[in-house]
Amino acid sequence: SFDNNTSDFLGGQIELSWLDVHKTFKAFELPVHIGRIRQVEFVVNDPRVSRTHARIDWRNGSVVLVDVSSFGCWVRFSGGGADLLLRREECVLHGRGEIALGTTFSDLSAPIVSFSVF
Repeated sequence: SFDNNTSDFLGGQIELSWLDVHKTFKAFELPVHIGRIRQVEFVVNDPRVSRTHARIDWRNGSVVLVDVSSFGCWVRFSGGGADLLLRREECVLHGRGEIALGTTFSDLSAPIVSFSVF
């Protein structure tokens, strides 16, 4: 049987996807940054994305998204619930979901990064 606490012991990981870019980061590789410049670990090349838009930390066994952008992040978790707006704030990421960078999900051309935490 799979014990949920095993992942804390081994360290979790997060998979990020945008268009055809898919990267997985293990807990010990965090923090990673999402942004428009080449120097970040996960590049989203869109004018609405800040040079360094967000940071993903590993903190106390959780994956934490920290907004460091000009225009914020919107987080939507799979399975429903309200979209969460982060402006210079943070939230714990769990399960699967999407992050809209610099604009809302209602903007059909929004740069949206999908995530899976496992």
